[in-house]
Amino acid sequence: MARHLTDDDVRRIVNLLKNWKFELTWDLLVKSCSNTWDIKTTRQALNRKAEIKEEFGIRKRSLKTGVDETARPNSINTAHDRINRLAQRVKELESQNMRYREIFKRWQYNAESRGVGKDVLERPMPKPSFDSENNI
Repeated sequence: MARHLTDDDVRRIVNLLKNWKFELTWDLLVKSCSNTWDIKTTRQALNRKAEIKEEFGIRKRSLKTGVDETARPNSINTAHDRINRLAQRVKELESQNMRYREIFKRWQYNAESRGVGKDVLERPMPKPSFDSENNI
C-alpha cells in the first residue's frame, strides 16, 4: 500500500528528477522511487505534490526538447518566458507561505488557549522504537 510522502521524500524525489537522464514517465518514476529508497507510492500521490509535479514537467520538457531550462537563455524571448514562469512560481510560493502562516497562527492560538507552552511545542520528537509491535 502507498504511504504518505514526507518532506524528505519529496526533496529526494525532486533531486532525482533534476538528475534524470533518460525517458521519463510517471510509472518509471514510481519504480525508481521504489527501487532506490523503497518508497511505495503511486503516480497520483507524486502528482499531488506541487514540487514533484513542477520538476517532472520541467525535466520532461527538457528531455523532449534537449534544452535545459536551468541553463542560461540564448534569446530575449526565452529569458522573458523564463522570467514570467519564475515570477508565477514566486507568486505561488508566496501564496503557499501565507497559507502556512495562517495555519501556524491558528495552531499557536489553539496551543496557547489550552495552556500548551512554547517549551512543550519545541520538544524534539521521540525516536521511533522499531522493536515495538505498535510501529507501522
